[in-house]
Amino acid sequence: MKKFFLFRQEAVNAASTKISDTGLGLSVFVVPVDKLSFMTATLGEIQMVFDDATLYQESALFTGEAIEKASVSIACIEGKEVEVIDDVMKFMSSEAKANRFMRFDGKTGGFTSKFVDTSKGQIVVPRIKANPINVQTGERSFGNATAIAANTIAGINFNYTQPLIDYNHEGLASFSNAAEITSWDNGGTGGATYDISSNVGDPHCVDPASTDLGLSQKSAQFLEGDHFIIPTAKFDEDYTIYFVMSNKTSVPTYPPYFNVLYGDADGQTLGPGGEIPESGNASKIGLSPNKFTFRHYGETSFPAQVNTGSAILQHESETDHDPCHVFIIRRTSDLGIFVHDREGSVVAEIPPNPQKGFGSTSGQLRIERLGTTGDIVLNHFAKNALARFGIINEDIGHTESVRLADDLYKFYSNK
Repeated sequence: MKKFFLFRQEAVNAASTKISDTGLGLSVFVVPVDKLSFMTATLGEIQMVFDDATLYQESALFTGEAIEKASVSIACIEGKEVEVIDDVMKFMSSEAKANRFMRFDGKTGGFTSKFVDTSKGQIVVPRIKANPINVQTGERSFGNATAIAANTIAGINFNYTQPLIDYNHEGLASFSNAAEITSWDNGGTGGATYDISSNVGDPHCVDPASTDLGLSQKSAQFLEGDHFIIPTAKFDEDYTIYFVMSNKTSVPTYPPYFNVLYGDADGQTLGPGGEIPESGNASKIGLSPNKFTFRHYGETSFPAQVNTGSAILQHESETDHDPCHVFIIRRTSDLGIFVHDREGSVVAEIPPNPQKGFGSTSGQLRIERLGTTGDIVLNHFAKNALARFGIINEDIGHTESVRLADDLYKFYSNK
């Protein structure tokens, strides 16, 4: 009689994935009980580790690398860890035909063991590893020294999916605190073709040694009307945008609006926030704290938009406020849009809409402005600071987006 473990972290959704190094996005995992290798426990949690339950049959790894076995962490009542393990062993050894699977269901609350702690935020976390670790450090491995050097730009390893455009802190090295940023070199594979050499207004440099915005590196501070002119960059199909910003300002009461950061010269391409109150080329941008908004070149109808229901950015008056925010925006090959936050969680998704017109997700991503779209002055991205902005000419997928978001946050946050 074949028996199974069923682990469900969440309802299956458009962002669900079949592998995940961290567990994010891995909604359901079902595995035969005879694949259980061992169990361990820490205070308030047990870990179940499985043999031969990874996605890949074989892997070509560098010396000193390994891919960890699939595992599941289950929250349990503190002091009752052994009781959960005991319930698992009883299920495995039982010959009762009625008991063919053991359920740990974090979505519906269905648990075969009564000692699972359902009060915790994450109750069931399955992990099927996609990437190798360095067996000496236990950290994610990016290959040998040659591979690491080839794939790293300004402190971030892009793991063979390097950006065409990457405006980062190294491009601001020559500017002192409060100095106008008159140029910003491109660190991406597109090289000098996409160097910024023109601005509008007075975007200026913020040096963390002089001004604390919650960032560990230099950034570009925007005031009303400030933005950069970018040599035209075009992305026709799937892509990944990433950026790091701070919403800490010298005005404590300034609302945490999330607005337009990039666009084209005409005001057709725009994202990732704000309100566009009319069709046609954008001529004004309304304020919104809780909307992700996207439109692409060739589209002039109402943009693709999702309301998160709560503020996207924390306000600095909040006690746990961290002004360093990271966002990863992915357009997939079928034109769906996903947004990841600094923890890698998908905080917004827009279903594919390839038809031109209202809410379309199609069209070319054309980048010619950074800080606004269509040279609109009254764009309230003003007063935010931008530490990094880049575009990869493909969808890097869920797992790499989670990793990239975490790496960017750890690198740029001064916490």
